[in-house]
Amino acid sequence: MRIRTKLILAMTVPVGLLVLQIALVNVFVRELQSAVDFISEAHKVIEDDFRASEVVETMRKDIKRLPSQYVSAQTDSNGETASIRPRWSELKARIDSISASEATKTIAPETLKAVVDSFAKASEEFGLAEAAVAEKRTDMDTLLERAIFIDKALGGLSNALNTLAVELRKQLQIAVDREREIHDRPVIAGIAIGGLTVLLLLAFAWLFVDRYFVVRLTALSRSMLAIAGGNLKASLPPPVGSDEVSEMAKALTVFRDT
Repeated sequence: MRIRTKLILAMTVPVGLLVLQIALVNVFVRELQSAVDFISEAHKVIEDDFRASEVVETMRKDIKRLPSQYVSAQTDSNGETASIRPRWSELKARIDSISASEATKTIAPETLKAVVDSFAKASEEFGLAEAAVAEKRTDMDTLLERAIFIDKALGGLSNALNTLAVELRKQLQIAVDREREIHDRPVIAGIAIGGLTVLLLLAFAWLFVDRYFVVRLTALSRSMLAIAGGNLKASLPPPVGSDEVSEMAKALTVFRDT
């Protein structure tokens, strides 16, 4: 085997290790980025969940006062529910944000469905309440019934939001622990494989170049100088394989023996 071929084959090992290092570091970095993205998204969803729960509790208090406000209202027949609409819009925005989160869809699809269904039920009841308030002849019993239904639907939504928050916090803690676990993996993989590559290169330089190639060339050079000086009985290094150094040794042997 030619020396050039041997060198190329020997170099494939460290090159392969370097490729492996790049691949592993890339995998670990992507895994780390995925964990960081999930943590960020989970934080946002938990914040939306917390704000939505606050809005729900405020709305439940307003809904309970709706019948008495309706009785005392003298001007705008729809003013009692008009004060609730901004909070309802805020709640809808929070629920939409929670529903659009991939983290929520992945972690707690059933709980997310409960949140969406509870909000839809509460929205339906609130629409019926607005229609009842808009009617000038709405009786107190109908409005009270609507307020009870809305409060019940909001209570279900509050429970669903609390359940979702608990599940998100659990998964968030798992993600944080996972992020801490893999945080140093890219650096460790780079150092370990890089160090192994350097060691293999040093071992190759010492074993092959110095102990194998250079020693044979030095012995051959000494034999050539001895023969050139007239010592035709000078020993020659034995041929090893079929590389260039062995071919030179064979040619010098023929020259010496002729």
